[in-house]
Amino acid sequence: MINTDKELGLGISQIFLSRLELSHRPDALHLPLTTPNPPYGVDVEIRAFRAVEGGAAGMQLTVRSQPTPDSLYRFLVEMIMLVQQVPGEENMPPEDFVQTVGVSTLFPFVREAVANVTMRGRFGPVWLAPINVALVNEGLRKSADEKLLKSDGQAAPRAAKAKKRVRPGS
Repeated sequence: MINTDKELGLGISQIFLSRLELSHRPDALHLPLTTPNPPYGVDVEIRAFRAVEGGAAGMQLTVRSQPTPDSLYRFLVEMIMLVQQVPGEENMPPEDFVQTVGVSTLFPFVREAVANVTMRGRFGPVWLAPINVALVNEGLRKSADEKLLKSDGQAAPRAAKAKKRVRPGS
């Protein structure tokens, strides 16, 4: 049970870029600089995990473009967030934090990374549309519950994956 009269007792120990891929479409040098960026659809993959020991959990969020013939860029950005309990101030389990607000905490960092790297490309930045965090979190929780039901009772790390295909504005 979480005591709502005190802080969560958690800290984000790290948020880091673990993978980045960017390429232009093959004919990019033959296109005028004024070629507009089309809307981008993306695949979003989330993996939540907890450490076996140490009161820590994490989330890996991967965003991959869904290239179309009009896409100017192809990209993949993967970031990881690590959350840890503050000793003596434990109030919320780190895996609960990751499962409830991990996506809404980490997605703005991924969104900024996509914009930052594409801004350095030939055709300017790509700003990812907001995602329905509640829907993604629901999928993440269901996936975690299914994994726990299939567990043989050993103290293995809890991991959950959710995959969501997102179109701009959805």
